[in-house]
Amino acid sequence: MREWLFGSSTAPECRCETAIEGGRLVMTAGECPGGGDLAASADCRATVIGSLSSASVDTVVTEQAGQEQMYSDRAAAVLTAAGRFATRVASLDDRLANRARRDPVAAASEAIGRSGPVADLAAETGLAVATEGFDTSEQALTAYTGPTISDARVGAAPPADATLRDQQTLPTEAVVRRYNTGGDQLSMYHIEPREQRFDADTMETLVRAYERVATAAADGGCHPYSAANAVADDGSTATVVGAVLEKHTGGLGILEDIFADQRVSDVFATAPVSDTRLRVRCDGETMRTNIRLTPSGANTLASTFRRSSGRAFS
Repeated sequence: MREWLFGSSTAPECRCETAIEGGRLVMTAGECPGGGDLAASADCRATVIGSLSSASVDTVVTEQAGQEQMYSDRAAAVLTAAGRFATRVASLDDRLANRARRDPVAAASEAIGRSGPVADLAAETGLAVATEGFDTSEQALTAYTGPTISDARVGAAPPADATLRDQQTLPTEAVVRRYNTGGDQLSMYHIEPREQRFDADTMETLVRAYERVATAAADGGCHPYSAANAVADDGSTATVVGAVLEKHTGGLGILEDIFADQRVSDVFATAPVSDTRLRVRCDGETMRTNIRLTPSGANTLASTFRRSSGRAFS
């Protein structure tokens, strides 16, 4: 209640550092207790939105402990609109400006319910449109995530208003769920790679193993499994980390998971590749996925795939 009445112009528990690089805002979470998770941490949210007071970006990326979270599309629109709104409404209502930085969906709902210049600013800055249909800021700020060593980012949330058709665990330990969606939308091929289920300790082991491989590259190289064995605390972790590391450093990355599914015949990427999700043909049906390639990942995966496989990636 105190925060609602008086607001908080700072993010006291957030230790993230931000920088705008081209059309992206990059936030390094480091030792931040919020981990740069914009859905869960209002403090980290306030840091990002405060950095967007006069800038507009297409993507917000947060990094911590070898894991990257990418906010794009409507999530990025909510963050940039909240930054504009907070800046412009501050002279009229400083409490509402602070609320917009920490909880943009609630601030939008409040602003729309008022008359006069505050409601006008919610419309003019795009905050009203960006937050439309969302009940909470947590719901609005869903991310695509993945290890920093990966060429792809994966959306964890299932599609809204969809029904689960079936579920299958692949030989790579990735889990595939197919969802039926209503209207004219393609059905969803939702994949969860094994590394998406890593806990913090296992992810840290993956990062250390990757650093060992990268450092040894100039000295003749180090096999991913050897690197994993050198840094892991036990054999089971070493085996899991070695398999994931080999997939991302010498293999096809997430395409290995997709093509481990014998129902999949083709993978399609639509330009601009880093701004759109991959599609697959599964059992003869074209489906959208929850996968987006990173800007560098598209070229890397395409060239690697052409060298090593006869299956289609276009």
